[in-house]
Amino acid sequence: MTKTKIWENVSIIQLKAKDAITNFTENAKLVYVLSGKIEVAFDDYTMTFGLGEFFVVPNFITVKILNAERSSRFYAMEFAYWSENEDKGKIDVFEGDSKSKGEASNSTLSQSLGRMLRLYYLEKESASYWEVNALYFQIISKLEQKYLVKLEGNKWQLSVENIEAYLNQNISEDLSLEGLAEVFYVSKQSMSRFMKKHFDISFSKYLQEKRFEKLELLLATSDTPINSLVYEVGFKNLNSFNRLFRKKYNLSPREWRQGHSKEVGNSTETEEKLSFDDFQSFMEDSKSNFSFNANQSKKSQSPKYIWNLLNLEALGDYQTYRKIKFIQSKLTLDTLRFPLDLQKKEEVYFDSFLDFLEDRQIKPYMVIDLSDSISNNRSLNYLKSLYQRYGAKQFSQYYIEFRSQVISQETVSEYKRLCFALKQMSSDLQCGFGDFNIYADKDKMEQLMGYSDLEDSIDFIAIEALPIVKEPSLYSSRENIVLGSNVKAISRKIDDFLAISRTRVPFILSGYNLTADNLDDINDSAYKSGYCLAFLEHNEDKFAKIGYASLLDNWSLELANSAEFIGLSGLVTKSGLPKVELFAYDFKSRLQDYLIAKEDGLILTTDRAGSYTILAHNHQKLTDYYSSSRDINLHESQNYVFETQGRHLQVELTNIPNGTYQVTFTILGPNDGNALDEARKYTALKQFDVRMLDFLKSRIQPTIYQKQVQVHDSKLLEKLILKPLEVILVEFRRLL
Repeated sequence: MTKTKIWENVSIIQLKAKDAITNFTENAKLVYVLSGKIEVAFDDYTMTFGLGEFFVVPNFITVKILNAERSSRFYAMEFAYWSENEDKGKIDVFEGDSKSKGEASNSTLSQSLGRMLRLYYLEKESASYWEVNALYFQIISKLEQKYLVKLEGNKWQLSVENIEAYLNQNISEDLSLEGLAEVFYVSKQSMSRFMKKHFDISFSKYLQEKRFEKLELLLATSDTPINSLVYEVGFKNLNSFNRLFRKKYNLSPREWRQGHSKEVGNSTETEEKLSFDDFQSFMEDSKSNFSFNANQSKKSQSPKYIWNLLNLEALGDYQTYRKIKFIQSKLTLDTLRFPLDLQKKEEVYFDSFLDFLEDRQIKPYMVIDLSDSISNNRSLNYLKSLYQRYGAKQFSQYYIEFRSQVISQETVSEYKRLCFALKQMSSDLQCGFGDFNIYADKDKMEQLMGYSDLEDSIDFIAIEALPIVKEPSLYSSRENIVLGSNVKAISRKIDDFLAISRTRVPFILSGYNLTADNLDDINDSAYKSGYCLAFLEHNEDKFAKIGYASLLDNWSLELANSAEFIGLSGLVTKSGLPKVELFAYDFKSRLQDYLIAKEDGLILTTDRAGSYTILAHNHQKLTDYYSSSRDINLHESQNYVFETQGRHLQVELTNIPNGTYQVTFTILGPNDGNALDEARKYTALKQFDVRMLDFLKSRIQPTIYQKQVQVHDSKLLEKLILKPLEVILVEFRRLL
């Protein structure tokens, strides 16, 4: 009985930059990009291909991989094909690429190719014949529909490059001048003349030299038995081969190998093993199992957030008020931070804005620049008018942050003067020093600590974790973004900065983000949800309050007619479309009051009354690939993360009441609740009219699933699979 060869119709090898690929068979041969970006040279043009894209290797043309990003992984995938074409004047070939055919990177064919890669590299030994071939026939069927064409037989170009490539690819076959002539649709005599003219040697001599050339490489780099190698390179008679070899090298094959061996071991097998190891480390999901006791919960500290509105053009604008109301319907807006600059905005604008904040029960947090004493007096008088207007109770809830680029005796004295005047009105008013960036202001913090008598006058110190753009590097902002994406490293940097203080004064983190004031597409991507949660997870317990960089995409007259998505860092776009950051904070707000456990990327809480909540995310730091190019394509966001891994979590919760639980899964990710990805589904326009905006607002929501589970033994087990960049909120509610 013949043993079934499961992979007989599929061949896959990993490629690298500078490789050349040809196809001299009827088979469908593709190059598929799993990650990164590659530049490919065809006959007379070049193209680039990225994540999930592919191209068919044209017949009788050598295709070269010119360049590849460091994070790129791409593979040659060959699928056996037998043409049923009965027209002797035409032949069936596959040609084309996913770009020109309008094949999206998440199309059925692209996903099937990706699944075939996973099957080959992760489950090659355990995969069944049915599983492999069902996927194989699905791929062939899709290729036949879009990529199969009929060509005239005489259209294959007879060239030196094509002959060399054909012979290299078929060196082990029984080659002849007649057979080569048939391949290129010319007569035997024409092929003979071509060989002598361009190779200055007969076909048989040239073929013999090519076989010896291949044999030299195999003898020097492998320990495969010589007899096997002889047949592998196309020699059919051992006695004849031995005579030819000794005549050419004046040595036996064994003697030649002993003098030229470069390494021990089969290089082909080693290369294939490295390819398997690379793919498995790249694609295999991380797996974690947890078991927690529900009775070991403790009261958790409620996070206190600050929301920044730093663009004064937004004050007094109806659209600003409308967007704040929308955000407040999703989140608790406790404190709003904004600059009090009466030189740029008249008092009437601040009056209107403060009335709005009082009506919405939002505490004002005002920032005052200490550099101008005249302006400071005007600000002080305005604050006195607010005390008269709103009364001591309301005024006592204000936060006043004084900022100065330098710390000197003059600025410290000015701070004391203003703070004393304000405390005379309300001793509960919070006054503090700000403008300390963890990336640049260690010396400045040391200077502040030198004024030991100042501690009794300071209610808080405000620091920020916003990247500083370094000059003159062309990609400096993105280099800083890559560094800032490493949340654990930034957390350590914050700890080092706080250690300088040597004070009991509480700290406020007034703002954090991957980017500073510069625009960057990463702010509109699904990446930001996991980043925000990871940052809060590692840092919010260190501060009395913690602020995100910006409440709104900075509103200004200059940007009013710009595109909807321009890389700003707000929770909503300029027209009020919710971004993933807003949903991430919403997920965080739904956690219960009692903490059961907190692990890296996982929080489990309870209300101690039959409800439990799991919040999990799959945040990854960015790779240097993100800073390597000026043109960032958000379609390829997974190329930028350190590991494009899924995350498998198995969470067991013990000592919970038996009964029926309703379980609600809320999922946030590239295809679930991300405004930019949702907009791309329906329009290629950069600006949206009212109808499109209303439509998108109805569509931009995380995905929700529900089920019921029975608990009989006081144990609850939930398995979660998070794709790259994905966030999942799981809420368990016991039904009475």
